[in-house]
Amino acid sequence: MDRDAQALEVIRETYPFFSILILRDGLHVPGIIQNSSSSLVWIYQFEDIQDQAQRKQFLEYGKIWWNQSDRTIPIEVFIGQEFDVFREHLKGYPRKNVDTIHGHLVDLGETFRRRIKRRIVSV
Repeated sequence: MDRDAQALEVIRETYPFFSILILRDGLHVPGIIQNSSSSLVWIYQFEDIQDQAQRKQFLEYGKIWWNQSDRTIPIEVFIGQEFDVFREHLKGYPRKNVDTIHGHLVDLGETFRRRIKRRIVSV
């Protein structure tokens, strides 16, 4: 296993709520995905958070979201207004520039499609 693969595995085990975008230019972007669609991937970028207390709070909110939600809704919806302090760290990337996504993926469009299908079948 190469060094990058080992680092990804450690992150996955320690912070299962973290995702890592690998962009086509080789840049790695760790954070929590807010939403992914066919055209954009929105991620709260952990490395943009400079304040250590905020970083700690971000990780704590991530654990709460991961352990107490069903993970189909974005973290800011589950946590609520307390998560608004991280809004400035939310960045969008065109899907065509994203080479790989490691970790959990929130896709609201898919969630809504599944709910619509369930309602149609149950009617």
